[in-house]
Amino acid sequence: GQAVGDLDLLADVVLTLSAEIGRTEMTINDVLKLRPGSLIELDKLAGELVELLIGERCIARGEVVGVDDSFGIRTTEIGEP
Repeated sequence: GQAVGDLDLLADVVLTLSAEIGRTEMTINDVLKLRPGSLIELDKLAGELVELLIGERCIARGEVVGVDDSFGIRTTEIGEP
């Protein structure tokens, strides 16, 4: 009983969830050269799952989908491998 009550206290805490499609490393010089239309190659392949993160921790993976005029993530895996 007590553990469930403790979790209920946290139910309304707001967390920032972010989606990461990939990462890359660039020198400051290369960053300063970026212009509209510049192409930045990421470390993931096209079609790979997007990671959903809270802070730096992956909590789920999914695929990018269109939702009206926005983007969304359809989860396909929950939890860190």
